[in-house]
Amino acid sequence: DALFNPELDPARFDALKAPLIKDWRNAAKDRPYSQAFAALSDTLRSGRWPRPVLIDALQEVTLDDLNSWRKTKLASVGVRAMLHGSVNKSDAKTLAKQLKDQLPIDDHPFIQPTVASVDGPQRMAIPVDHNDASIVLHIQDPDESFASRARSSLAAQILQPAYFMQLRTEQQLGYVVSVTNRPVAKRGGVSFIVQSPNTSSADLEQATLNFMDDFIDAWPEITEEEFEQQKSGLLNRLLQTPKNLNEQSQRYWADLADEHYTFDSREQVAEIVKTLTQEDIGLFLKRLQTQLTTQRLLIYTQGQFDKVPQRGELLSYVPGRQNTTVKGS
Repeated sequence: DALFNPELDPARFDALKAPLIKDWRNAAKDRPYSQAFAALSDTLRSGRWPRPVLIDALQEVTLDDLNSWRKTKLASVGVRAMLHGSVNKSDAKTLAKQLKDQLPIDDHPFIQPTVASVDGPQRMAIPVDHNDASIVLHIQDPDESFASRARSSLAAQILQPAYFMQLRTEQQLGYVVSVTNRPVAKRGGVSFIVQSPNTSSADLEQATLNFMDDFIDAWPEITEEEFEQQKSGLLNRLLQTPKNLNEQSQRYWADLADEHYTFDSREQVAEIVKTLTQEDIGLFLKRLQTQLTTQRLLIYTQGQFDKVPQRGELLSYVPGRQNTTVKGS
């Protein structure tokens, strides 16, 4: 009833609209690397809208617009629902019947987000009002398979401590230094992230390339015991028991949203990780080394520095035009 039927009060509308716009504007004050990482999803994933676009759009929205939107959009809806915890099938059936009786439910397919492919070396500058420079250097998995995700997950697990040690501890190039394999929608990859008050984004990129060269040279020297320790660390994270019911529900919901109805994506990735050999990851890392200059998306903030990255095609940062600036999308 609260969603579908009440009259919308003009004063309440204004009271909610203003702080929402304010929150979105405050996002421009986030740390540079956070904004760069958000821009990665905004650029590659369909259905993502950068904050400036949302602000511009919402400023023009009136109460009449919202009423019209609600009348159109809620005339017929689809429902995706999950119950988890102290419930059984009869509880689920009861809820389903209640929803069907009270809502205008129809067979609307849920639209999965699409992810643009990164073809070639590409770079994008995003405007951030901050003295620090930052980079997010993203190498995309070739596909959405669990096998690809397993390889990039293990590679990130192995690279992270060495990358932090070289750029943060030894060279002191930045106080945020990380390697992550957080997927964009269902498509994984490896992202190198740095934020620095004393080094330009161009030099951070070069430092990352140098790091990978050094790491590949040293790879044959890694012992089997060290490799298995890294595998065990990743497996422990993947198979870690949820800390509470909410965390378990979030895992189930993530699989539901991805239409993975056996609800065991983490377990499937873990099984593939178990089979990976040192040779497998060595080959993966060499491909990664090559792609850092031939097939990657570099998103950077300039900060106080004049020097900026020059490698690759320069993409225009056009908020709200995700998937149109990346070749092959």
